[in-house]
Amino acid sequence: MTEGDEARFEVRLTPSSSRTVTVSYATMGDTATEDADYSAQSGMLTFAVGDTMMTISVPTADDTDQESDERFTVVLSGPSGAAVRDDTGEGTIIDNDDAGDAGDDGDDGDGDGDNGDGDGDDGGGGAGGGDGDDDRFPELSIADAAVDEGGRAGFVVSLSEAGDETVTVAYATADGTAAAGSDYTAASGTLRFEPGEMAKTVTVTTLDDETSESAETFTVELSAPSGAALADGTATGTITDDDEAPTLSIDDAAAVVEGEPAAFTVRLSAPSGVAVEASYATMDGTAAAGADYAAASGTLRFEPGETAKTVTVTTLDDDTPESEETFTVELSAPSVATLADGAATGNITDNDALPTLSIDDAAAVSEGEPAAFTVRLSMPGTAEVTVSYRTVDGTAQAGLDYVAADGMLRFGPGETTRAVAVATLTDEQVEGVEEFTVELSSPSGAALADATRATGTITDDAARRIGLVNEVVLPEVGRALAFSAVRCRIDQVLAGTAPANGSLVPTPRLPLSPDQRAGRRREDGAGARQPTLEQAFDNSLFLMQSQEQEGADGGGRFAAWWCADHQNLGGGGPRSVNWDGDVSSWHVGADARVAPGLLAGVSVSRSRGAFDYRGAGRSGDAAEGAYELGLASIHPYLAWSVLPDLDVWGTAGHAWGRLQIVDGQAGAFLTSPATLDSGMLGVSGRLLTRGATTWRLRGEWALAQMDVARAGAAFEAATVNMRRLRLGTEVSHERVYASGVSLTPWGELGLRHDGGDGETGAGLELGGGLRYLDREAGLTVEGHGRWLTVHRGTLREWGFGALVRYAPGAGGRGPSLSLMPSWGETASGVQRLWDRGATDPLLRDAPGARLEAQFGYGFTPFKGAGVLTPFGGVSLAREVARGYRLGGRLAVGRAATVSLEAERRERLAAARVHALMLLGAVQF
Repeated sequence: MTEGDEARFEVRLTPSSSRTVTVSYATMGDTATEDADYSAQSGMLTFAVGDTMMTISVPTADDTDQESDERFTVVLSGPSGAAVRDDTGEGTIIDNDDAGDAGDDGDDGDGDGDNGDGDGDDGGGGAGGGDGDDDRFPELSIADAAVDEGGRAGFVVSLSEAGDETVTVAYATADGTAAAGSDYTAASGTLRFEPGEMAKTVTVTTLDDETSESAETFTVELSAPSGAALADGTATGTITDDDEAPTLSIDDAAAVVEGEPAAFTVRLSAPSGVAVEASYATMDGTAAAGADYAAASGTLRFEPGETAKTVTVTTLDDDTPESEETFTVELSAPSVATLADGAATGNITDNDALPTLSIDDAAAVSEGEPAAFTVRLSMPGTAEVTVSYRTVDGTAQAGLDYVAADGMLRFGPGETTRAVAVATLTDEQVEGVEEFTVELSSPSGAALADATRATGTITDDAARRIGLVNEVVLPEVGRALAFSAVRCRIDQVLAGTAPANGSLVPTPRLPLSPDQRAGRRREDGAGARQPTLEQAFDNSLFLMQSQEQEGADGGGRFAAWWCADHQNLGGGGPRSVNWDGDVSSWHVGADARVAPGLLAGVSVSRSRGAFDYRGAGRSGDAAEGAYELGLASIHPYLAWSVLPDLDVWGTAGHAWGRLQIVDGQAGAFLTSPATLDSGMLGVSGRLLTRGATTWRLRGEWALAQMDVARAGAAFEAATVNMRRLRLGTEVSHERVYASGVSLTPWGELGLRHDGGDGETGAGLELGGGLRYLDREAGLTVEGHGRWLTVHRGTLREWGFGALVRYAPGAGGRGPSLSLMPSWGETASGVQRLWDRGATDPLLRDAPGARLEAQFGYGFTPFKGAGVLTPFGGVSLAREVARGYRLGGRLAVGRAATVSLEAERRERLAAARVHALMLLGAVQF
C-alpha cells in the first residue's frame, strides 16, 4: 500500500467450521518502524459458524521523507477450534515522495542521474523518464474456497497493490462435479475496487441435500478487468458432504417351491451420490448347496440414485419328501454404505408328498388315571420320522392335577402310530372338569397337520366328590341340628325368664344380614336371601302352663310349648368346598314338674337344612351342587335344681330323615336315609351373690353322630362324629347411687373345644363392658368389647361396641332414640360360644365399622287406649350392606302387641331385597 493508506490483511478459515473459531493477532516491525511508519495493532478474531474470512486493518503514516519501500508483519497466535497453517502476513509500504526535478516533466529525458538517471522507479533514466510514476498495472487474483454443503463459500479477490484509480472485474460461477441449481446457486456480477481498496469477496451459496456423496467442486472465473491485469483468474470451490452414509439391508425371500428361484431384495436406505458396492454369498442352513439350491456369490453395485437390487438364487427340484428347508444370503464388505441387516433367510417348500403328523384328544379320565393320546402319521415312510411333544397347562395345572411330560417320538419305516401317556393326580379338591393339552412341534421327515394340539380331560369321580363335600358340610349341619333341639325351653326355665302364661315372644325384626360372615358366602347374588317364615319366628317361644296346681317354686305343674330356631351356616376359604345355606327347626314339647326341683319333658322337632356348595378348586369350571336334609326327631329331657342357685340338665335324642344331593357336574339326583343321635349335659347357676355382685357359670358337654347312605345309596356311606365342650362365666356388679342412677361393669370369660369330624380346635374368649342407666331420665349408655383367640395363640377376632338409648316417656309415650355403633366383630359376647364353631374363619375383609340407629315417637291415638309408635331405622355395615326400615307398633296394654314393618336391604354383589313383616304377641 502507498504510505498513508490502510493495510488490509485477510485471514482465511478453510473450510468453514461447525463451531466458533478464534485466533489472536499482533503487528511486528521489520524495516518499517512502529508508530513512525504504521500504527501498532493487536487483538482477537472470532469466526462465527459459516464464516471463512476476516480482515485485519493497519493504518500507515504519510511522511515527506524520500525513502525506500518498508515492511512490517502481522503474526497469528493462540488458535482455538482450528490449526494455523500460515501464521505470518507481510505488509509493504511504498513511498509517495518525488526523487528530483529532472523526472518531473520528462521533456528531454536527459538527466544526469540525479535528475533522471534512476532505475526506472525514479524516472526511467532518460528517454522514458517522463513517466516517473511507474506505468505497471496492479494485478488481480482470486483464492480457492471450501465449505460444507448448505454453507456459503467466500472467494477473496485481491489486488496486488492499491491504485489511484477505480478497478473493475467481472466474475461468474461454472460447474465442475458440482452442478448449479442442485449443489450450489449460480452467481455472476462485477466487482468494483475504489481507490485504496485491495480485496473483495465473491459469495456463493451452496445447497444442502440428503444424498450421500463425495466432495464436489465448481469454479469462479474472473474476466474483463479494467484498471488491473489478471494474475490468477480462476478459483475452485469445494463442497463437502454432510450426510451420513446410507445403510444396506437384505429382505427375507418369499417361500418358494423347490425348483423355483428365490429372490432377495437388497435395499439402500437413501440414494447415494456415488456408487455403492457390497458383496453377497449364500450359506447353508437345513438346505445344502448343490443338493437343494445352487450356491451364488458376487458383488452388487448401486449407481448414484439407485436404492434396490435383487439377488436371485436358483433352488433345485428333487424327488425326496422332506420338510421345509432354509438357507441364507449374507452381505459383506460394503463400500461407502454400512450394513444394517446383512443376513436374510430363504425357505424352500417341498413339492413332494410328505406324510403328516396329527394327535387325537385323549378320552376323559378320572383323577389318578392316565390320559392316553395317540399320535398318527398319515402314511408309512421309508425313513425315520421324529416329532417333539410337550404338555401345556389349561384349567388343569402341572404338578397339581397331572404330571408334566415332554419328549420325542420316533416312527420307524412303516410305523404310523405312537402313544403319549400322561399321569393324572388325585387331590383333595372338589372341582369341575379340568383340561390340559399335548402339543406337537419340530417334525423331521414329515409335516404337521392342522391338529397339532390335543386335549386331555380330567373329571372328578362323583362318589369321591360327594364324599369330600360330606366331610366338610355334614359335621357343621349336624352340630346345628343336634345341639339346639331343647335349647329354647331349657334356657328359659333355668334362667327363670320364661314368658307370661300363654304369651308369644317373637323376634323383634329380621336382621340386616342373615350371615354377617360375608366373606364366606358366594358372591353370585345368592347372598341376599328372601326372608322365610322360620326367620321371622327365629328364637320365638310360645308357652302354655296349667294353673290348676302350682309347685313350690311358683311354676305350673304342666306346660306345653313350642319354639322356632333359624341359623345361617356357611364355610369355605382355602378348603375344598365353599358352602352356604340355612337350617330351620320347629320344636313342640310338653313337660311337668314331677317334684319341686325336678322338671321332666319331651320335645318333637321337625328340621330342615338347605345348602348350595361350590368347589374351591383351582379350576374356573368349579363343581357345584345342592344339599337338602330333612329330619324328624324326639328328645326327652330332664332339669334338676341341685341347689337353689345351681341347675343341671340333660337330654338325649334320635332323629331320622332323608338327605338329597343334586350334583351339578354329574347331573345326578341322589338320596339317602339319614339318622342323627345326640346327647347333652349342661350346668347353669350363680356361683356367688354378694350384695350387688353376681358371678354366674354356664357349661355344656355334647356328643352326636350322624349316619348317611345306609340303604344302598349312590354314594359311599358316611358316619360323622361330633363332640363339643363349652364353659362360660360372667361377673357383674351393679352400683346404684342416691340419684337413682346405676353403673354396672361386667366381665366375661369363655372356653370352648370342638372335636371329632369337621372343624376342631380350642378357643378362648374374653369380653366386658360398662353400662350407665338413668331410669328417671330414660337414658342408657353402654360400651363393651370382646376378644377371641385360638389354641395356636393367633388373634382371630376383636370388636368394640356402644349403645345409646333414650326413651323418657311413660308407658312408651314420647320420643325414643337408640344408636349402636360397633367396630370389628362384637356380637353377643360369651353367648357366641353356643352359636358357632371353634375355628370358624374370620371375614376375609378386615373388621370394619357398623351402625344401627332407630328412632320413634309414641302417642295415644284412641282416647287413651293403647300406644301407637311410628318408627324408622337405618343399618350400615361398612361398604358391605345397608338397610332402611319404616314401620309402626301398636301396644294395647300388656296383653297384645302388633307391629308392621317395611325394610329395604342392600348388599354388596347381591340383588336388593324388600321385606314386609307383620309381627304380633298375645298374652292370655
